[in-house]
Amino acid sequence: MALALRIDLYTSDNLHAEFIVEPQWWRPTELLATYSFTARSKNGYMDYSLLITKQQLKEMHRHQLQYIDQEHLQEMDNIVIRQLEDIINSTTEFRKIQINIYEWETSE
Repeated sequence: MALALRIDLYTSDNLHAEFIVEPQWWRPTELLATYSFTARSKNGYMDYSLLITKQQLKEMHRHQLQYIDQEHLQEMDNIVIRQLEDIINSTTEFRKIQINIYEWETSE
């Protein structure tokens, strides 16, 4: 089993996130061990979600940056880093910020 992570950001009461960010270097297992995610089973796989504030997002982002492999940094990683930093530094008020972690099966 593997874990995928996605951050959904909502500026309104819309049911769909206006912004979605997927930082590939974030460590889902560390986050699950550190924070109180809500867990639910879906088709035999576990999904986890956690509502956070913009300040918590900033703190998590700063902490998770230590896991970036600077030697093998990909352009997509740079784009996601800039997106996260733009979100954190923006004056946009987010009504909801949710971290979602999904369990999925790999072919390994």
